[in-house]
Amino acid sequence: MSRPKIKVMIVDDSSTARRILTEIVNRHPLLEVTSHVADPYEAVAELKRQSPDVMILDVQMPRMDGITFLKKLMSIQPLPVVMCSSFTEKGSATSLRCLENGAIDIIAKGIIYLSAERKD
Repeated sequence: MSRPKIKVMIVDDSSTARRILTEIVNRHPLLEVTSHVADPYEAVAELKRQSPDVMILDVQMPRMDGITFLKKLMSIQPLPVVMCSSFTEKGSATSLRCLENGAIDIIAKGIIYLSAERKD
């Protein structure tokens, strides 16, 4: 009997980042991107339609930043959130704020672009 895939929602204003993250996540046999949206407002609407198991969330977005959304999300519908941004380098103040507000992990965007180049 096969295990159900872990459902992932991606929230990022960059269509390139959403595409690359989707490709990377979907390479894993136990993960599946079930939705990808451009900002937190779209994410809220999507959360009413489906319940992802985990969210990958950008930090800097035009209508609402990711840390503000993370705080709101944790108070109304907590779920594991991985922050992904060029502003979340190891040990940065932004990284610490993400973790303090409920993120379970952080990925630097530069890493995802390198991972996209690998096809193994």
